[in-house]
Amino acid sequence: MAEDARGDAPGHRSLRAGRESVAGEWYAITTRAAGFDLRRVGKEIIAVAQEIETEGFIDLYCIVVMPDHCHLLFALRDGADLGGVMMRFKGRAPRRANETLSREGVLWQRAYYDRLLRSEDEARAQHWYLLDNPVRRGLADTVDAYPWTHSRQFDE
Repeated sequence: MAEDARGDAPGHRSLRAGRESVAGEWYAITTRAAGFDLRRVGKEIIAVAQEIETEGFIDLYCIVVMPDHCHLLFALRDGADLGGVMMRFKGRAPRRANETLSREGVLWQRAYYDRLLRSEDEARAQHWYLLDNPVRRGLADTVDAYPWTHSRQFDE
């Protein structure tokens, strides 16, 4: 299957089919890098997600920056939409990365995968699954040992 300059395979539009934005609901997002080791700018990527939370669009529960992709888990706030949040994230992070590395170039593939989580229990399970991803991939011995994550606890 041929890929374009960003590494997108044909048919990435099908990922948008059925995509919906529901305030107060949890979303698990995965976005892939375009041939770039994201850990080089992991802290900058995390800071962008935190800024979007500070601006009132999401409640960020975790972000995990892997070498070739990034996972986010968040709940949309009232008035926010998933497409707008992802446009902010995928627009700001490359600018920040390029500034940090004094480079120009693409950071993300165009498409992203989203999953609307159906319950708080499912969101909690996804939270721990995402945080454990670097351990499962052999990038760290423990969740706490991986430096390119940010996480907060669910309200008890």
